[in-house]
Amino acid sequence: MQTSAGRSVCASDANNSKLLRQQQIVRLKAFSTLKEKQSQTLAAAAGEKISPEFHRYFDAAAKGDWQTVTNMYESFKRRHPQYKNKHEHTDMSLRTSYWSPILEISLAYD
Repeated sequence: MQTSAGRSVCASDANNSKLLRQQQIVRLKAFSTLKEKQSQTLAAAAGEKISPEFHRYFDAAAKGDWQTVTNMYESFKRRHPQYKNKHEHTDMSLRTSYWSPILEISLAYD
């Protein structure tokens, strides 16, 4: 199908989808950076330090690395005491004052 400008509707839709996806990634990166700052504030108030594992998670989120974000969250979910998965080892180090921002990033990327 051709538009009045001579471009196909399919090509236009593909370009719009690509632009929308790029805009979403930019927003996810900015959101993730803000959530990391929030986590630093929460950790400091609780006398905690952000673990190296969560640092990697925040780095991936701030870079727009959706695959690492989703894979790491699945790992957290299998081990976090909140989910009480009886088939996996519960990792109490995941119970932090900044767990909510981790969840928010995961939901945003989802």
